[in-house]
Amino acid sequence: MATITPTHQDLITRLYVGLFNRAPDAQGLQFWAQALADGASLGSLAGTIFTSPEAQTIYPATQTADQFVTAFYQTVFGRVPDTEGLRFWTGVLQEAGGVTSQEARALLTEKIIEIVSTTLDTKPTNITDTQFAETVSDRTIFSKKVAAGLKFAVEQQGTDLGQAKQALVDAVAPPPATTPSEPVAPVVGQTYTLTTNDDRLTGTAGDDTFNAAAGTLQSADVLDGGAGTDTLNIFTAFCSQIRPTLSNIEIVNVTSGSSGASTDLGGSTGITHVGFVNSTSAGTVRGVGNAALSVTNQNQQARFQDSTATALSMSFKTVGGDANRTTVNLSEAAATSYTITTDSAHVNLNRTGTGASTGVTVAATGNNSLALSGNDASTVQTLTVTGTGSVNFSGQQLSALTSVTAGDGGVTLNSTNATANALSINTGAGIDTITANGASINTLNTGAGNDVVTLNTGALASGATVNLGDGNDIINLAQATDATIDGGMGTDTLNITANGSGSFRPTLRNIEIVNLTGIDGSAVIDLGGSTGITQVGFVGNSANFTNEIGFINVGNAALSVTDQSGGARFSGSTATALSLTLKNVGSTNVNSSIHLAAETAALATSHDIVIENSYVRLFETIQSAAVTAVSVAATGTNKLMLSSADAASVQTLTVSGAGAIDLSGRTLTALTTLNDTGSGALTLKASGTLLTTLNGGSGNDTITVSGTLSATARINLGAGNDTITLSNSATLGAVVDGGEGDDTFITGTTSLNATDTLSGGAGADRFFFGASATDVSTDWRTAIITDFQTGIDKIAVRAGGDAVLNVNFVKAGATVADFATLLADASATLNGTVRYYLGQITGEAAYLVTDLNGVGRTNIIQLTGVTLDSLNASDIIADFITVS
Repeated sequence: MATITPTHQDLITRLYVGLFNRAPDAQGLQFWAQALADGASLGSLAGTIFTSPEAQTIYPATQTADQFVTAFYQTVFGRVPDTEGLRFWTGVLQEAGGVTSQEARALLTEKIIEIVSTTLDTKPTNITDTQFAETVSDRTIFSKKVAAGLKFAVEQQGTDLGQAKQALVDAVAPPPATTPSEPVAPVVGQTYTLTTNDDRLTGTAGDDTFNAAAGTLQSADVLDGGAGTDTLNIFTAFCSQIRPTLSNIEIVNVTSGSSGASTDLGGSTGITHVGFVNSTSAGTVRGVGNAALSVTNQNQQARFQDSTATALSMSFKTVGGDANRTTVNLSEAAATSYTITTDSAHVNLNRTGTGASTGVTVAATGNNSLALSGNDASTVQTLTVTGTGSVNFSGQQLSALTSVTAGDGGVTLNSTNATANALSINTGAGIDTITANGASINTLNTGAGNDVVTLNTGALASGATVNLGDGNDIINLAQATDATIDGGMGTDTLNITANGSGSFRPTLRNIEIVNLTGIDGSAVIDLGGSTGITQVGFVGNSANFTNEIGFINVGNAALSVTDQSGGARFSGSTATALSLTLKNVGSTNVNSSIHLAAETAALATSHDIVIENSYVRLFETIQSAAVTAVSVAATGTNKLMLSSADAASVQTLTVSGAGAIDLSGRTLTALTTLNDTGSGALTLKASGTLLTTLNGGSGNDTITVSGTLSATARINLGAGNDTITLSNSATLGAVVDGGEGDDTFITGTTSLNATDTLSGGAGADRFFFGASATDVSTDWRTAIITDFQTGIDKIAVRAGGDAVLNVNFVKAGATVADFATLLADASATLNGTVRYYLGQITGEAAYLVTDLNGVGRTNIIQLTGVTLDSLNASDIIADFITVS
């Protein structure tokens, strides 16, 4: 439902003035203006209005074209048409379909109203001066009637049809003739000061003031204000009960300086207003009668007793505080309705006695809170708030409420009325916070503003009308529903607590975010009938959802799971690039299961995952398209196991963020490219068969590569203290660069190929070779270490132990001419006791050859840049890894 603008109200008012010669009533203006705002044309509305009983009375179906045009002229202009005008407009009517056509009547109405609404500043050449004057008069009168109609319907909220007609009569009636009167000199009011004696004072014809300092007002005092609007200011400082006799004093102000002080006005007449002002102690005024009541500039309790007004007017200004409302007591009040003006006031309205109010109207300025008494809260049916200020009524639950109308200041309330379809709420552009029984809602329009609506207890009926208007609104449902909900403009959120079971298919319009929260049951939320949803999520649930629980038909929406220990199920995604956000899901001991299911095959070929402090397993079913790309942005500590289907199809993995992410739950067997720009620790298992590029981030990464690396594989671990395991690899020329940090290189139990290159980079790096018994071919090198830093980096061989020079570690006495000679010397030296042999080709690299059993050679490690003299026994250490 769109927002009504002044333009919509103006157009409907012109239609009322033109058709009925009356102001629109407030309800009629609201109804038709809303239809106009929602997209209906003015002509279509005019055609519909012509079918109303009121229109049929003025424009019966039996009229001829001449009669219809004449009736319209008389209604709009108060005169019959001239001959030319009658001929012209009957011609228009006939061309549009004739007088029997409602569409033709509507078209003529729209055209005449459009013309008469246009200012005519210059006389056309084809009309006489008399005709021009008549035309200008018609338009002026019409303009005045429209202004009067808007005032009646919008400002005064008028509903009486007789008054609606009179409003237009008054707008164009000539002012009554007046006879100048002789000026009368104003009477200047006097100020009287009471004494401690018995005072008998009579005021003037002006506006007099009587000041009663503490202790000066006596029960024996007799004060007559005379004519004018007179004021008595009473200051109390003692615990006393005073009953003066007052007449013709309209305003009584009490400043209470002593708790227990009481003023009794039961013996007085003519009082129209009683108020407490600037009191420093609680006070009481009895016998207030029919007077309006007020409390101003104080935080102390005020008590009014014996109010006889059935329509009680009250004013509260600068009273109490946000955290500490001031109590205003109404003892034995007769009011059945309240009209209250509030300005920065925070009041507990405590009514005692048997009476109660059914209607409350508040004109608000500033920030206010008003807690009705328990009696009133159980009987108030109609609540109206006007003005620019906000009012918080949530201090009491309103159990009988049927109608709420609020302006642009914002309203907060809690309705517990449980009667089905009994409550209509219409608010303005303020920030509203509405809590109500969902089953009671008939109409809910919150207007503009970032509103929060909570519909608890009962489910919203399917026939209810809900429109949240402009703004970023939130609506919370305690029960799932089939109702239609329109979020209006802005980014709006629907939170559903799906207690119970069953399938629900709400119709959502302009609701961007839908969440399931606190689920207790087996409900299914079907979003297939909704449009505009951009995000679907689970929030704060503990249940692990089966195939029957969760969302279906989520469409192209992004998915999210937040603050949840249990699992979640999304079905029917049509997104080809699926966005998934996981925040505070699962735990280190329990991984939450996230199901991406489908009634029809899922279409996603990529996943964009944002994860924060979550431990999750992904499951996917009926996957028609292979997911080939996954991006993960991590915050905090996380563990994410991709589905088995994704693990077998993902080719490109992108990791970012400052968080740690463990993706090792499944081996990625199709991975070709990893790009990690994050600073958190990455744990990953991947097959090296297709891997070509692996770029690590700046965190302490742990990478395990299985299978055979291609000759073009290039691995750079980046910054951080990284660990890479080349598990059981028989590689064909991969290059692995540790980058910055203290890195660890672990090979499997089989050997690497001669062209494989390991670069430790900066930092103290460790190289572990897992083969202990399997001998390499005579012409193979296990690996090439390009930048081994003696005295800093370390080499370990499985089960080899720490090297001890000339015990289990022997260096060649001199360099040799070729590789074959070096290997022959190594074979002659390695005997089971000697396990490490270091040789060097003249002018080339040194080689560390290892063997544990004295038969063959297990590892042949080329150490580029290392010489016989530079490598020491301390550079070779016992194994530090267990390889199975």
